Order: sequence, then structure tokens, then C-alpha cells
Amino acid sequence: MFKWINKLLANKYKKEQKPREQRILTTEAFERFHPKGEGLFIVNLKGTSNSFVAKVIEYFSGKLTHSFIAIYSQDLRSWFTDEQWAKVTAKYNYYYGITTGIPTTAKVLVLGSADQDGINYFDYSQYQKRIQSIRKAPLNSVQIKGIIGWLCQDRVMKANYDYTGLVFFLLKKIMPYTDVKEDLFCSELCYDAFQSIGVKIAKKPDPSPAQIEEYHKDWIIYSNL
Repeated sequence: MFKWINKLLANKYKKEQKPREQRILTTEAFERFHPKGEGLFIVNLKGTSNSFVAKVIEYFSGKLTHSFIAIYSQDLRSWFTDEQWAKVTAKYNYYYGITTGIPTTAKVLVLGSADQDGINYFDYSQYQKRIQSIRKAPLNSVQIKGIIGWLCQDRVMKANYDYTGLVFFLLKKIMPYTDVKEDLFCSELCYDAFQSIGVKIAKKPDPSPAQIEEYHKDWIIYSNL
């Protein structure tokens, strides 16, 4: 039943969703990542949306409403297999409503933002003006590719936003719930991706963005929160 509800809502938002505007990464945003070198970053955002879901998360999560993983590289393509790159490119095309794929000028890519219309992959420039904190995960190349592999699985890329899981997560102290693991909410996706290589980014599974923010503060490389 819960999976059906998630699918119903996801289909509704996919029909309503319009292509997003492609933006250029500013020099200031680029410099958040470049001095720290290539790798994976965890970003936590302060909320700006007036949607019901965003307001509920904001109420329970100390104003932080979204988390996602980003990769920075001067050559993004080099981190992906042919199959993975094709999948990410298809997601990028969907997000922007284009067919031309990921430009070679792209340097910071969001890998799996759990949004209303599903799990999206796009340029970090969409979020560059938001109030946020950024962490660089101290990972080696094998670990980075392991997380990329997890994020490029069909079951992850085709997942719906876990609306029911989010609601019951917020109410879990008074109401038991078995999570619909086929679907994901934003900070859960981040946690599970890192957990796939045995790295914790919060004290417990299914964290809120605020719980990720409170963990590994020594990883923070930028914050305007």
C-alpha cells in the first residue's frame, strides 16, 4: 500500500514537472570545491520551498530540508563506466528537457537528488545560490567508484521519493512503520550510498538532513548556514 502511494504521488509530480533552466556554475561556487580536489561531497541545504513536504522537514530538522551527494572533477566522465555515464546522461537530459547530454564544461554534478519527481542527476549550479554546508568525504578512488556504482543502480535511479517513509520517520516515536526500501528520501539516499562502502555519515540509519549536519563536522569545507 505504501509503495502504491509513493508511486501515485511520483507520477503526479512527473506529469507536472517542467524542464529546469540550465545555469552556469559561478567562479565562487567552483572555488568551493576546486581547492579541495576531486571527489565526493555531501551538501545540506536550508529550505526555501513552501511545499508541505519541505515545511514538515524544516519543522523537524532545524531548517535544513535537503541533502545530496555531488562529485567534483575536471573530467567527470573519467569516473564512470560507459553504462553508468549513459544512465547519468539520460537523467541529466530528463532534468533539463534536452538531448545534448552533459557538457564537458560541467565540473560539479549532483548524483542523486531525491526530488518530488524522482531521483535526479544534474549540475550543482542549480543549488549554488542556496544557503548550505558542504562536506568533502575523505575517500580513495575505489571507495568513490563504489558509491558511484551504488548511485547508478537501476533500483536507485528509478526509485520514487519516499513520501510515506518520510512522514512515518517524523512520527516514528508514536507510530511504528516498516520502511519502503525501494523508495528513498534525500538524506536516506545519502546515508545508504555511503553505507554501501561501510562509511557512516550520521549516527543512525534514515537520518534527517540535520542529523547528517551534526555528524563529521570536521569534514565541512564550506558553510554559509
